[in-house]
Amino acid sequence: MTDLRRVSLAWTSNLTDFGVSELVQRCKHIEALDLTYCMQIEDTSMLAIAHNLHSLAALSVAYCAGVTDIGVREVAMRFPSIQIVNVAKCLRVTDRMRKLLAQRNIVSACDSFDPFSIYRNKLQPRAKKIQ
Repeated sequence: MTDLRRVSLAWTSNLTDFGVSELVQRCKHIEALDLTYCMQIEDTSMLAIAHNLHSLAALSVAYCAGVTDIGVREVAMRFPSIQIVNVAKCLRVTDRMRKLLAQRNIVSACDSFDPFSIYRNKLQPRAKKIQ
């Protein structure tokens, strides 16, 4: 299990920051992580992701009300080659942060039902950058 590369836990209503922390501490090679609609996660999860994953290219935290600019900034700055940080409908992520992501060529809003492809080795974003 420690060699997982792509993980989708979307719509996992009972997933907490503790669960995300445990996952990223044990599976450090995750490249794509989908936490869309995981309503209990907050910036604590974002910090755990930023400090434990080394190859992250895509992250979706769309509709996660507890995620703020602080967590998004930590992830965006920690991974220079990250392609996607889906923060669609994250009410506590400001337009200023979305613009920062756009300036770094990071996709910040994707189709909420398929923020990135996890079917092949190469990520294939299905969204356009917000300007």
